[in-house]
Amino acid sequence: MNYTELIKNLFETAQFKELLKLGSRIHDTQRQFDLLSVYEELIDEMAWSRLFAYLLDSTKNHGLGQSAFRKLIQLIPNLKLFSKSIPADINTKTLCVTEWNTENSRRLDILIKLIDSKGEIKAVVGIENKVDSGEQNDQIRDYQKSLSKAFPEIPKVLIYLTPDGRTPETADSDLNCPALSVSYDGISTVCEQIVCEQIKTQTTTQGQIFLSVLKNHIDKLTNNQKMDKEALQLIRELYQDPDHRQAIKLISQHSPNVRSVFDDISIRLSKSKSLPFEIEKTSIDYYPKTSSNPHEFKLSIDELSDIGHKGFGPIYMLHCENPNPDFGDIFTLRIALWYSDFEGKNATTRNSLRDKVSKNFAFPNPLGTNRHWAKWICIWTGDSYKLRDLGEKDVEGLTALLTDGVKQTYDQYKLGLEKLAKTRL
Repeated sequence: MNYTELIKNLFETAQFKELLKLGSRIHDTQRQFDLLSVYEELIDEMAWSRLFAYLLDSTKNHGLGQSAFRKLIQLIPNLKLFSKSIPADINTKTLCVTEWNTENSRRLDILIKLIDSKGEIKAVVGIENKVDSGEQNDQIRDYQKSLSKAFPEIPKVLIYLTPDGRTPETADSDLNCPALSVSYDGISTVCEQIVCEQIKTQTTTQGQIFLSVLKNHIDKLTNNQKMDKEALQLIRELYQDPDHRQAIKLISQHSPNVRSVFDDISIRLSKSKSLPFEIEKTSIDYYPKTSSNPHEFKLSIDELSDIGHKGFGPIYMLHCENPNPDFGDIFTLRIALWYSDFEGKNATTRNSLRDKVSKNFAFPNPLGTNRHWAKWICIWTGDSYKLRDLGEKDVEGLTALLTDGVKQTYDQYKLGLEKLAKTRL
């Protein structure tokens, strides 16, 4: 059987037809608008934690009282005894502290204190929120111990909150502060229940709008993950058949993708004679490293790295907001600094550091808003390019975008890094 017949047979399978439908749903969902997606680059684990802390704090101005906190507790089957051991919402309030410091100099994402009318703490709930990152050594166990030591005489529990509801790997089942898994779906359910109750009263409040926006964004995140798993299962089923396996390999080998475009850009850069630095003294990286469609192309230049302040990694970056770029998606040229010391710092400190860093740079003709994310400080945003063919046109377009931007900004980049090296942070 030749390759053409293998591919035709693959296309006729029920699994492949279902995979086509699922692919369309994934594509549509990724591009579905929700208000928080406007700020997607800014919504990291710390931002998610602040959103959840705001929702669960009855003293905030959302007008929801303790409804979110109480419904979350009710949704967790293993918290029945905990629920019975704490006072009712009458004459109590919940106060949320973000980045609560433990005795081991760790920071628990959220600490919820249930306080009575006398100001006494009657119960505490810790929340460790993990979006993409994994657990550090003994992290959850340390949080359990810290809560037990800080609040020995009152009911306490630690919630391990993740998009998929996975079980914590470093929890200790023997401690008197249990660690329980909760998925983002649980938060979505809480939002939905409160919104439904408010709709019955025929009132529309700012709190209701906030809940609806939050629920839509959570549903988009979790639905994407569920559909990705469903697609993976269908591909695995097809892969069991040796003939289908060969067809899948053939399609995979010859499908156009961003990685092949990036590889060709790298080759072109290595042959360039017009760049203002020695091309031999550079390094190129893609992110994610193993993806066939990475959304970041990072050019590091030794000359710039040698100038900079210790702890900073200066780069030129082609960046796409879609984490899985395809035809029609846009790459933007950014000048950014990786700053390792952002780890563990609160939002105020991070913003202050970004301001101090950015003041050292004065680039010509910025073309877009500088949007910071994770440990990156974006100090200049240049032009953009829309993917057209994942082939020669895109190689030419993205190469020109990068090289033209480098020529326009390189001297100012060097000057800014020299100033930064003398700046006290």
